[in-house]
Amino acid sequence: AVHFARSNNGEGHETHLKIFVMGEALKLSDIMPIFTHMGLYVLKENPSQVCSDKVCAWLHDFVVQLANPALEGPVLY
Repeated sequence: AVHFARSNNGEGHETHLKIFVMGEALKLSDIMPIFTHMGLYVLKENPSQVCSDKVCAWLHDFVVQLANPALEGPVLY
C-alpha cells in the first residue's frame, strides 16, 4: 500500500510518501532509482517494523520533494 501526504513546514513543500510492505524491508538501492524516475528527490527515510505473532511488516516513510519544483501542479486527493 502507498500513501501520500503533503505538508508545508516553512522550508518548502514536502510530501510524505509512505509504503507499507509485508515481509522484508525495501532495499534503498532498489527503490531510489524509481523515485528518481518519478522526478522525486528523497530528503530522508524513517522505516518502522511492526510484528504480530507470525508475520512482520515494514512502514517506510519517505520525505520527498519534486526534483524540479517548477513542475509542481495542483494537489489532487
